[in-house]
Amino acid sequence: MNNILIYDCETLKGMFLIVIYDIQTKEWFTFEISERKCEIDKFVNFTEEYKDYYFCGYNCLRFDSQVIEYVLRNYQFWVEKSCIEICQLVWQKAQDVIDDSNYEIFPDYKESELSLKQLDLFTIWHFSNINRRTSLKAIEFAINFESIEEMPYHHSKEFFTEKEYEETKSYCKNDVSATYAL
Repeated sequence: MNNILIYDCETLKGMFLIVIYDIQTKEWFTFEISERKCEIDKFVNFTEEYKDYYFCGYNCLRFDSQVIEYVLRNYQFWVEKSCIEICQLVWQKAQDVIDDSNYEIFPDYKESELSLKQLDLFTIWHFSNINRRTSLKAIEFAINFESIEEMPYHHSKEFFTEKEYEETKSYCKNDVSATYAL
């Protein structure tokens, strides 16, 4: 099973970021929607090209895939919207997904309805069990991962400097690397 992509997304009010690592080719892909870039079409084209791959993440069934599915199902209605307006729509969806999960409400999209095939290490390793529930950061610590990082900016941040964009990308790439290590 070589057709696996490791991924993570960050949903900030002023930036939606997806970082993907192809374990076979060792290529990195980054897609950003922000004030400075709007790579939504590039991301949609990527998902069409890699539709037969498995997208592997940590807690991706309950979060990342839900946000991505929302983007894939709605992007064609956003043609008239600015990049920041799109970011804020995606950010609000992410907040809704988080709020719903806090109340044990099932995600909007069932796994069988997702556009992208998912491998969720959170579920596979049974970390979704209330008695074993743990964060990716705790796992990074447990596996003695080389770089344990915290998200550098609060999810409500709207405006970024070039340095802050790059730090957020670096953080997301580190989480993808940790997921791959797991």
